Amino acid sequence: MKTLKRFVLLPLFCGLLLTTACTEQYENDNGIDNGYYNGDDNGNGDTSFNRTITAEVVNGNNYDDIISTVGIKIWADDRSHTIATGTWANGGFTTTLPETIDADEFFIAFLRREKGINISDTSARTVEVSDISAYDEQQRRIGIIWYGDADWRYEEMRLLYVDRDVTIIGTGTFSDIGQRHTYNLQLRAGWNRIYIISKKGEGEAYNGVFYISTEPISGLRWHFHYWGQ
Repeated sequence: MKTLKRFVLLPLFCGLLLTTACTEQYENDNGIDNGYYNGDDNGNGDTSFNRTITAEVVNGNNYDDIISTVGIKIWADDRSHTIATGTWANGGFTTTLPETIDADEFFIAFLRREKGINISDTSARTVEVSDISAYDEQQRRIGIIWYGDADWRYEEMRLLYVDRDVTIIGTGTFSDIGQRHTYNLQLRAGWNRIYIISKKGEGEAYNGVFYISTEPISGLRWHFHYWGQ
């Protein structure tokens, strides 16, 4: 099992560690999956989206006999919580995110105040999807699914729920984790897609520059990394 942990979104929140995985290289120029994007390829359109996710996974038919179900997870209270599930079929899955997140313990507040980054409402709170997990018939967790580039290292899309409209604009350097983040987020109450471009720096794997925006990135696809490979 080959994985890499790194901070993905917003050290402005409590330090939220998410898991990434590497898989085979794949290229596709079909643009943005219709299950996520309501605007055009230039990023013009509503940043909110239909809560139903329909995913066609690259080479997904190869796993039809292995994957049974899919779980959408968040991390809170030092443990993982499943907020939505779906059935795997024909090389992909369909699931629907909850309309609202009501449990207070699931939310993370904007705690950091970094010079150069402006938050329109510092009372806003968020819930971020930490991973999308695949399970076999015995409900054993057997791999990770993501929407991004094939290596899940440089370009990706994340799902973020916020309890109110909020904008986050600017650039800040987080010396404690050795990263520089540039934000251009126009978030609406409810579920949002955020897009992340990362450029790895020298030294530690977590070092580098991150561009985090609600403007879509073209060419991203659904991928699955099977831990049994």
